[in-house]
Amino acid sequence: MKWQRDRTVVIGCGNELRGDDGVGPFVVRRLRRMGIPAVGVQQLTPELAGLLEGATNAIFVDAAADLHPGEIEVKRARAGAAGMFEHHYSPAALLGLTEQVYRRSPRAITMGIGGKSFALGRNLSRPARRAAISVAATIAAHMQP
Repeated sequence: MKWQRDRTVVIGCGNELRGDDGVGPFVVRRLRRMGIPAVGVQQLTPELAGLLEGATNAIFVDAAADLHPGEIEVKRARAGAAGMFEHHYSPAALLGLTEQVYRRSPRAITMGIGGKSFALGRNLSRPARRAAISVAATIAAHMQP
């Protein structure tokens, strides 16, 4: 699958002060160095729906505590519902809000990266770092100008 660079939104989510939870922002920085636009956030919020409104595709990158360290899992994300008082959203909830407000949402995937340590600290573990580099390279390889 090829993604058009100007019609694809890449969102890397995570807290860079919590070890491997920072893989999303790490991927974002690598993509930006390659000239690929990407957005880094600590959590998904309703305000991001406006960013998704004009996109054809969306890619969400985040750490996954339920995967083995360094394991990568790619899943199709579909629009879903969010609770009324949620302050952070899942990709499904954000896509659902985008659809509800703008009457459309992009095709989307999530790319989860298994973490080893989520303790306080700025460094990624070796397995998470290797996987994040691989995810960034995969996204870049599938982007069309």
